[in-house]
Amino acid sequence: MSSNGTDSANGTNGADGPSLSPEPELSMKVIKIAGTPYNMGYQHGQAVPQLVKGTLDFYKAFLTSWSGLSWTEIQQHANGFVPYLQREWPDFYAEMEGIASGSEQHVVDIVCLNVRTEVAFGLSKAFKKGASTAPEAASDGCTSLAWAKDGRSILAQNWDWMAPQRNNLVVLQGTPDNLPRFFSCTEAGIIGKIGFNEYGVGVLLNAIAAKGVDPTKTPVHVALRNALQFKTTAEVVKDFRLKGIAAAAHILVSDASGDAEGVESSAFDIEVCEKDNIGAVVHSNHYLKEHKDVEHFMFLQCSPDRVERIDTLVHDLATSGAEPTIDNVQALFSDTEGEPKSICKPVQTTSLEKSTTLFNITMDLVTKKAKLIMAASNPHPKIVKKHRKAFKRHQSDRFDRVGESWRKPKGIDSCVRRRFRGTIRMPKIGYGSAKATKHMMPSGHKAFLVSNTEEVELLLMHTKVFAAEIAHNVSSRKRLAILERAKALGVKVTNPAGRLSLQA
Repeated sequence: MSSNGTDSANGTNGADGPSLSPEPELSMKVIKIAGTPYNMGYQHGQAVPQLVKGTLDFYKAFLTSWSGLSWTEIQQHANGFVPYLQREWPDFYAEMEGIASGSEQHVVDIVCLNVRTEVAFGLSKAFKKGASTAPEAASDGCTSLAWAKDGRSILAQNWDWMAPQRNNLVVLQGTPDNLPRFFSCTEAGIIGKIGFNEYGVGVLLNAIAAKGVDPTKTPVHVALRNALQFKTTAEVVKDFRLKGIAAAAHILVSDASGDAEGVESSAFDIEVCEKDNIGAVVHSNHYLKEHKDVEHFMFLQCSPDRVERIDTLVHDLATSGAEPTIDNVQALFSDTEGEPKSICKPVQTTSLEKSTTLFNITMDLVTKKAKLIMAASNPHPKIVKKHRKAFKRHQSDRFDRVGESWRKPKGIDSCVRRRFRGTIRMPKIGYGSAKATKHMMPSGHKAFLVSNTEEVELLLMHTKVFAAEIAHNVSSRKRLAILERAKALGVKVTNPAGRLSLQA
């Protein structure tokens, strides 16, 4: 697995196992975990306790907003999975206990992270009585592709999510006792997500919003990790059908033989998407198969467009005679047609698009190598001033007591006339900033005045558009609380040192 994107590690799981040969500037921390399930979890939590806390802080804010439930209620829902996990998946539950111990968090909170799909999409407030549209925060958009041809088998995905979570992503390099070695790109505190194992079995994930959660079935992220214990796609899909999946999702599974299947799940059923005439399976964030009696809504209106676009791109590539290589396929995922509703969404987004492409992973399941690229931020928009010459106050050059800063004339008895044309131009609407960059700071943000931590949380979905500016009359104690909360949520603060040094 190659990576581009400050932390890097050089690891390998052997000549025949999945490999990692990172390039410079990988912002994902690579964590080597090995041994028993509990020890692997403990190593995970101990290596990145701050990232686990960061993930927990992020999802406390996001899940309460998205589901309409309190964190205590979410913990109660998560506890509903514990008896099933202890009975059917004791190893994975032990790993969650290890993460909790290593990162000094409560076990129930780590379970909450590992059932976050079940809470976020199965219990969404969009399904509550009277709700007719998706909540404003809908944003977990991803585009995935499996393509097999001439003895090659490629699995690739852009993972789109909210920018604050970019800093909490990790790569798990796992060597469990008596089980296949694996790599998994995931969020700190979550045992698995997107990855592949030493047999060339790989999995991808697309979020889907459909009503229903079944705590007697396998949570989505546990299913993703469990898939990396098998040798073929057929074994994975058979296990999914046997044990079920607790909530809606799409898991794209492929192996070194080129056998690929897109598994669409709900709390009630499982349907499978087969390969098309060129040996490809494409998917995004809505059901492509019919699921009877399942209440499903299109939480991302651009999802059908992205499916159509990636399908067109891969068919064009196949028609050209190109081979399904890592570089050829990865290039497809840099497509920005229809931005911001494109396959690749820029890291700096507008307030209308909450999600952004955080990384792309492209796996060659035959050679058991992959390439991981972190998405680069777009440059901040150029701030254009339509009138570059400063407007100086009339007669400021003649009297010391008259400053240069412009003041609007109060009368008409002047060569700078308020109501009538004068000999000196007076500023008016149209002489200032371009509308697109009006009120924008050099960082590319617009200031949002905050007085408490609750107001900081309003910026969770808008971290690339607004920056928090702490009000002048806020006490030193509250400022520290605001700064801590802003750091956890990835919110920029324009005046972090204001008044703190004066009151120290």
